[in-house]
Amino acid sequence: GERAWLGLDFSSQVSDVQCIRVAFPGIRSLQPNSGELQGWNGNTWRAMNTRSLNIFNMDSVLLLPLPALGGQGFQRRPAPPNSIWKVQNVPPIPGWKVFELAFYTDLACRGDAVQGEAISSAEDAALGDQFSGHKNPLKAFDGDTLSFWEAHCRVGPTGPVCGSGEAWLGLDLNGVGRKIQCIRIMQSGLRLQQ
Repeated sequence: GERAWLGLDFSSQVSDVQCIRVAFPGIRSLQPNSGELQGWNGNTWRAMNTRSLNIFNMDSVLLLPLPALGGQGFQRRPAPPNSIWKVQNVPPIPGWKVFELAFYTDLACRGDAVQGEAISSAEDAALGDQFSGHKNPLKAFDGDTLSFWEAHCRVGPTGPVCGSGEAWLGLDLNGVGRKIQCIRIMQSGLRLQQ
């Protein structure tokens, strides 16, 4: 496909980038599937799969592939272990509607639910959505059983379908690792929306 890039020029200031946050438009066709964070070594762009004979040591530069980009909400890369959690479909499904989702560190879902930034798989935002769909995942974490998040499955020859792992909903815990041991989910009672 087409290649594109976006960057920041820090001029002569040396900056040690430790983390990036990106948000994509609420239109699935405008969201990338993958990417790569590269660093400028003084002569050329340095990527994970390139070697440089430059005298400057690039070992400390954050260089990483960014697979599985896209979706709603900010996504942090790299992310510390256990700081991003999601539920996703395993078999292909025609649709999925989730009214409420909660993650817990307690094995019996006791105590307060874990808090974080809601994230979800890609969807096309409504034309009038002032947040380009980035607040849609919040609808499954707002405590309101009338609002919901819905997966936007692609239309196939036999109707809509989300392939394995294409529909997901979760939380970015803002860099704090937590051991999730229990979830509570309230989803649609219609079989075609589970």
